[in-house]
Amino acid sequence: MTDSPKRQTIELEQLFQMEAAEHLNTMNRLLLALETAADMPREQYEATVRELFRVAHSIKGAARTVGKAEIEQIGHALEEVFEEFRRGTLALTPAAADILYDGLDAIEILLSGTGEVQQENLLSSLRGLTSTQPPKTTSTSTNIAVVTHEIEAVAPDAPVNRDETIRVGLGKLDTLLNETSNLLALHMNIEQRTDQLRVLRDKHRRWQKKWRSVQTAYIQLLRVAGNKPEALGVWTDLLEFLHDTQGYMQNSAQLIQQLEHTLRDDATALGLTTTALQSGVRAMRLLPFETLVAGFRRMVRDVARDLGKEVMFQTTGTHIELDRQVLEKIKDPVMHLLRNAIDHGIETPEIRGTVGKPPQGLILLSLVQRGSRVHLMVADDGRGVEAERTRRKAVTMGLISSEDADKLSESEIYELLLQPGMTTRDTVSEISGRGVGLDVVRQAVEALQGQMIIQSKPGDGTRFEITLPVSLSTLHCIMVAAGTGNEIYAIPSVAVIRVVNYHQDDEFSVTGQPMLTLDGQVVPVVFLTDLLERPSQENIVGQFALVLATAEKRLAVVVDDIISEQEVMVRNLNPEFSRVRNVSGATVLANGDVVIILNISDLMKTAQGRTIRRRQIAAPTPSAPPQRRILVVDDSITTRTLQKNILEAAGYEVITATHGVEALKKLETGPVELLISDVQMPWMDGFELTAQVRKHPQFKNLPIILVTSLDSQENKEMGFKSGADAYIVKGVFDQNELLQTIKSLLY
Repeated sequence: MTDSPKRQTIELEQLFQMEAAEHLNTMNRLLLALETAADMPREQYEATVRELFRVAHSIKGAARTVGKAEIEQIGHALEEVFEEFRRGTLALTPAAADILYDGLDAIEILLSGTGEVQQENLLSSLRGLTSTQPPKTTSTSTNIAVVTHEIEAVAPDAPVNRDETIRVGLGKLDTLLNETSNLLALHMNIEQRTDQLRVLRDKHRRWQKKWRSVQTAYIQLLRVAGNKPEALGVWTDLLEFLHDTQGYMQNSAQLIQQLEHTLRDDATALGLTTTALQSGVRAMRLLPFETLVAGFRRMVRDVARDLGKEVMFQTTGTHIELDRQVLEKIKDPVMHLLRNAIDHGIETPEIRGTVGKPPQGLILLSLVQRGSRVHLMVADDGRGVEAERTRRKAVTMGLISSEDADKLSESEIYELLLQPGMTTRDTVSEISGRGVGLDVVRQAVEALQGQMIIQSKPGDGTRFEITLPVSLSTLHCIMVAAGTGNEIYAIPSVAVIRVVNYHQDDEFSVTGQPMLTLDGQVVPVVFLTDLLERPSQENIVGQFALVLATAEKRLAVVVDDIISEQEVMVRNLNPEFSRVRNVSGATVLANGDVVIILNISDLMKTAQGRTIRRRQIAAPTPSAPPQRRILVVDDSITTRTLQKNILEAAGYEVITATHGVEALKKLETGPVELLISDVQMPWMDGFELTAQVRKHPQFKNLPIILVTSLDSQENKEMGFKSGADAYIVKGVFDQNELLQTIKSLLY
């Protein structure tokens, strides 16, 4: 107990650090709003000033509580300046704003301990503002404008219940998230036990089917035994045993069915609870992108003033929430792009005037969420990038030969900007990176499993488009097998644009590099085992190629098998393994196996210069039995192709349809022995398709499997009620389960 006061002091200082950081963010945001909105309504102006005064007062009091005298003094000086604003006796001029921002920067330095503060000089400057007392005006003459339609001044009179929120450390949230992933594994185990019960139930059904085929003879024997039991002799005991066995098997079948339904209901309830818990924990880690924007606005304002440029900084979609880890890792790259836009892109007012542009340049930061990915764009209307100048600069710097440079397309030339050390400037700039190129931005984006594209037009500006995951805790992956030990790897499906059957005879060589032609486009091909330097199988019956894409690059990666497509929980690697080539993380499957998650960008780089190793691909056995025909219906081309490849590799003939209406037409064109359908599709969903199929006498006994992401018990009941024979949930979709289900229905 002797260390309790010390521990309390540490906790108090940690709370102060977080509270002060929030206060600084608020003051930066509100001060910038005051400075750039010359036409701000008086009521809003007064409310904003009152809030600035309140926050400065709060940070002063909190600093006094934890004994931070220097921060307390600066807070007090800021408070006095804001009091003059509130009285209307002091104007917010650009010079005054510079001094106030210096005060905020000093507090940030003192909080982080990353530098020294000239305390007396700063306090003297702040106190000098209150001594001049010029007449109050809200008009400013700064050379930066910031669009503030997403900024709302905080009303100091609004009621806030401080008891409704608590602070939770990220470490605790991470621990809780890992525990929920273990709960998910438990749920998947229960699902597997349920499937095993289903297999046992199917065995019972097959026994009952065989029993019905001999039941007539059994009944006749019973009649003979009833009339003349002595005629049967020793067969009487056997008949009694069969009679008892029939009753036992019937009772067992009922118990198994009841147990299966109960276990499946429990598994569904556990799955829903687990999903809700995971979503809740992940939601606690989410923060709006707006939390970063105040710092961006301040940086844009300062850099524009330093360079003598006029800039309008506009933001849209910043209410979108991302995981805090993603926000922390993308902050500096976006800051770098914004500095580049001001320094390299936006021209001075004089130059813009000579080319017919308004003196004020525009920088746009926008976000759009699409599913589990966020598309972030940083664009400017500046001078743009000259492709020919970039080409010459790359050759001069030795990044590429002149012969190769002449072969590059315009988009490939812009990708040169992402090479280490590449810069279009002849002199090093202190503003946009001090010689550090855009390769730093690219590395940060790729570390987040993201992608970046550059587009530019000389005279009309430059646009950087970045795609990021909302969270790093979960990832949608395609599970593949490769190598002599059938090693399982997870490939993020966001980078997989299609899956095709691989045949060595389809290859051709370009300067020694094996290629495939896909949709009229030539794509390099390489084995995954070659990329990972793992031993490979020989005499493989069939293989698949996953076509990966980053920016405009394509690569066909050959694997031995496709196992499943599922959402996985990402486990971060230990720091010593954090930059292992081709690896971005790991996940744990339901059976406890650890699977490596591959890094797509690294794979693309590793593939450069690699050649494919020739293998003897064993031909299918000529005496194979006739193929059974299966119709696959799904509006997703990825899922449709994945299922088609799995089934064809298993020896089935497959035809496909994109929705229910097309599927009904396909059924009329030729014999189909089994139907596999998604549920959520345009024109006609899977439930309606199943019901329509069952209305046709010729399809009354056609086996139907629904494969869907809808995992609620209600949806499952709808599926079986519509006439489906089996219901498989995509979230835990496993090709072995699909093949086993097909086998039980066809044979």
